[in-house]
Amino acid sequence: MTTANASSGRGESVPSVFFASAPLTKPQSVRILESVETARKRGCNVVTARKGAALTEREKEVVRIFVASSVKEFEVERGQIAEYFDTLNQAHERDGVRIVWYRPETMSRAYYEGGSQLPYNEEITKSRFFVLLIGRRLGEYMEAEFNLALKCCRESGKPVIIPYFLDVSGDLRVAEFKERLKTELKQYVNAYDNLDVILSHLHIELIRHGAFRREDAELSDREAAADKGLDGIRELIREQEKRIAELDAQTVTPLIVREKTAAYEEIQRLSQKYDMAPDSLLHYMWFLREQHLYDDGIELGHWLERFYTLHDPGKTVWARLQNRIGVCYHKSTCYEEAEQHYRKALEIYKRLAKVNPMQFEPGLAHSLNNLGELLNVTNRKKEAEQCHRKALEIRRRLTQDNVVFASSVAQSCDNLANLLSVTGRIEEAKQYYQEALDIFLCLSEIFPYVVQPDLAKAYNNLATLLHDTKQMDEAERNYQEALKIRRCLVESNPTAFEPDLASTCYNLGVFECDRGNRDAARGYFEEALSIDDKYPHLAKNAENDRYQLSLL
Repeated sequence: MTTANASSGRGESVPSVFFASAPLTKPQSVRILESVETARKRGCNVVTARKGAALTEREKEVVRIFVASSVKEFEVERGQIAEYFDTLNQAHERDGVRIVWYRPETMSRAYYEGGSQLPYNEEITKSRFFVLLIGRRLGEYMEAEFNLALKCCRESGKPVIIPYFLDVSGDLRVAEFKERLKTELKQYVNAYDNLDVILSHLHIELIRHGAFRREDAELSDREAAADKGLDGIRELIREQEKRIAELDAQTVTPLIVREKTAAYEEIQRLSQKYDMAPDSLLHYMWFLREQHLYDDGIELGHWLERFYTLHDPGKTVWARLQNRIGVCYHKSTCYEEAEQHYRKALEIYKRLAKVNPMQFEPGLAHSLNNLGELLNVTNRKKEAEQCHRKALEIRRRLTQDNVVFASSVAQSCDNLANLLSVTGRIEEAKQYYQEALDIFLCLSEIFPYVVQPDLAKAYNNLATLLHDTKQMDEAERNYQEALKIRRCLVESNPTAFEPDLASTCYNLGVFECDRGNRDAARGYFEEALSIDDKYPHLAKNAENDRYQLSLL
């Protein structure tokens, strides 16, 4: 049997994101109600409640949602969807809006008797949102309904089209339609194995697109500005920042991620509307990067660039912004753009560090690390090694005075080891991998949740090197440690950590192939593929997964 060389296993670099593990256990409807009520109590403007007496049903603004799916395939699920929308109406009844979702089966008799698609088309044109729920097969009229929704969206901006795939094993027509959606909508089209996760994500999308904000709800912002001037708007932003800080102090769950998303969205909306740029927008860029929303991060970064051109924020903020835009471009594989931003940040930090080394050398080391990773992936190994060794030198020196930089030392060791490994200096690479792992193990005793992603990465990378050098027992032990941690992390934040889990599954698939365990290898490759297929930026990884499966 032929497999890819073990050295083609997925080594990892660039600092990880920090989330802890805690699976959800409450029903979806309970979580929605608690989420919205908690947000109100704590001042989080996830939605804008209408002041005064409760509105009658007639007075409420109607938000129409058309859900297109195969009626037969999703007969049970559509009942769950109906319960979901009933719960949304309960949760947001004070906001002056009422969700009305269109169920095609309610008009099935008219359709069959009249033989006309016209009633469906009328509902699509009146809808504010068009939700596609696709399983193993396309509904008979789903593509035609999508064509009409897309035409209306391009002409008027409505309906907003939100697609979901509930199964990754659909037929060829489903696969072709998925590729078309990626092209037409120019957005990620994810596949899920659980309707509950889809409905959680849909709640975020409805909030993002203002479903629970009446057209007259903007009045609350204008009232605040009129009463207190821009100080009133800044206070609204500070409320959101306080809420984010509270959420950061909690164990991360998908619910926490959703609430942080809503709070950050509100900060961005207010900031762009009233022409201000709080530091929390820079934090939001990093949050978007953690969620693999690179295009959103780039868009926000360039908005901040335009703002800072008119309102000089100081060299430090400008350098941080350049680094974060660079990271988003880097992760999107737009390497030329990423390098431009990394080098801008590096030049700023070089000048600042000459004046005040203690304050600006951490930023200098961070910029060198980022540029080193880019140069490595673009095959400029010599310059990449120089960047990594300089970053490591700075970070070792900083750690002598402040142990907080220990994790940065470990990250530099890990990234340098990646480079040394691919250039054939195996023993030196192993020493750096081991040093990184030892540091993260020590830190995990002090910060057990914070360093879990980096600890998993260190296990994975050391395991890959041990695998390459035929130290199979040690390689398996390290792979399994990485796998165990990453499965836990995915429970807390699937979007952030599933790609890492896929990486370890792929490596274990190659490992089991080399040991002749075909069944075990197939299971790992299939799990990796089920994840990689969800994310467009992992398309090349998905091709590798399929290739490996074809060899079994």
